[in-house]
Amino acid sequence: MKKLRVLSVLLALIFCMSVLPASVPAAPAFETRGTVAEGDFYGLHWKLTSSGKLTITGSGIMKSLSDTTKYPWIKYRDKTVSLKIGNGITTIAGNAFYDFAALESVDLPETLVEIRYQAFYNCKALKSVEVPDGVNRIGSCAFRYCSALETVKLPREAIEIGYGAFEGCSSLKEVVIPNGVKYLQPDVFMACEALETIYIPASVTEINGDSFWHCYALKNVYYPASKAKWDEIVIDSDGTYYLRKAKLNVYSCYLPHCSFTLRYTKYAYTGEPITPWVTVVTPSGTTLKRDKNFTVSYENNTEMGTAMITVTGIGKYNGTATLKFRITPGMPKNVRQKSYTDTTATIAWDNNPNADKYYVYVGLYGEANDLPMFVGETTAASYKIKNLSAGYSMEYFVRSVAVITKPDGTTKEILSPMSAVTVTIPE
Repeated sequence: MKKLRVLSVLLALIFCMSVLPASVPAAPAFETRGTVAEGDFYGLHWKLTSSGKLTITGSGIMKSLSDTTKYPWIKYRDKTVSLKIGNGITTIAGNAFYDFAALESVDLPETLVEIRYQAFYNCKALKSVEVPDGVNRIGSCAFRYCSALETVKLPREAIEIGYGAFEGCSSLKEVVIPNGVKYLQPDVFMACEALETIYIPASVTEINGDSFWHCYALKNVYYPASKAKWDEIVIDSDGTYYLRKAKLNVYSCYLPHCSFTLRYTKYAYTGEPITPWVTVVTPSGTTLKRDKNFTVSYENNTEMGTAMITVTGIGKYNGTATLKFRITPGMPKNVRQKSYTDTTATIAWDNNPNADKYYVYVGLYGEANDLPMFVGETTAASYKIKNLSAGYSMEYFVRSVAVITKPDGTTKEILSPMSAVTVTIPE
C-alpha cells in the first residue's frame, strides 16, 4: 500500500507542475485606507491593508507560477488574516496561498470556475470555506492540512475533486460531495479524523483506496439511490475500511444535489421585501413542487446587499440548500450619448436616487474575452470621455454604485449590472 501511495504522490506532483497563462486588464481596487502593500500581477491588482485583509481584483485567470516565491503577496502571508478574491476572477492559481498560516477567512467570487493544486495548502487557521457553485474543479491538495477547517460548502455540481484535496482537514465534520463527481480520488479525505457524515451523489462510480483512510469518526454515509446501485460502485478495499464500516442511509433525493433556478440573480432595490420564485429540479429531471416537496424562506431580502434563500426538503426529499441573490441600486436607465466634439463625447443617463456614484467602463473587443475595462467614476449622471478622434466608435458601459455602512462601521460597495451605450465620433 505504501508503494502505491508514493506512486500516487509522484503522479500528483507531476500534475501540479502545469500552469496556465492569463492576461487581462486590472480593475480598480476600492479599499485604500491603511494600505501596507499593493501592486499588479499579470493583469490583476492586489492590495494588503493594515487590518490583514488581502484583496485581489481584476478579470480572468490568476496565473500559476512554478516558483511560489514569485507571487508578490507571498512575503506577507504571516500578516494576511482575510482574503477576498474579486468578482471577475475565474481561477485561483496553484500554490497561490500556500502556507498562509494566519489566514482565517476566504471570500470567493461567483465567477470562479477552478481552484488549482495546493492553492490553500496548510492554511491551518482557516475555519470555513464556501466554494461557489460555478467551480467545477478543485485541484490536488487544494485544502490539504487545513487542520482548523470545520465546515466546507462545495458546489452543487462539479467534475473533479483532486487527489488529497482535503487530506488532513482534521476538524471537518461533514461533507456533501457535488453531484457530477464520478471518481473519488486517492487520499481525498484521508486523515479527516473528525469526519462523521458524508453525502455521496449517485454520479459516483468508483471510490479509490485511502480516500477515507484514518477517518475514525465516520458514522453515516448518505446516498440518494438504492442499496443495489450502491453495491455497483467500485470501492477499493485498501484504505476504505471506515467508509465500509459506517451506516449506509439510502433515500430518494438529497436536496443540495438538485439544480436551482432563480429568474434573476440580481434585483433592483425597491424598499420592499424581494421574494424570487425558486425552481427545483432533481438530477433525474423531476421538477419539485413548492410547499409539497420543499419550503422556501428568505433572509436579508429588503436592503441592498446579498440576500439569502433557504430551501428545505419535505418528506423523501432530504436536506437543505442555500441560495443567494443580490439587491443592487438598479441599472442606470436611458443611457445615451448626449453630445460630442472632434475629440470628446459626453454620455448621460437618468439620475438614480439609490446610487452614490457611477462607474464607467469601455469595451475591449477582440481582447480579454471582450471584457469591459474600468475608465472612471462620477457622482453626476453624466461622464465626459476625452482624447477621441474622428471615426471613433466604441461601446461603453455604466453601472450604479451604492455605498453602504456595515455593522462594524466599515463600508461596502454594491454594484448594479451594466447598461450599455455606443459612443461615436463621425468622420
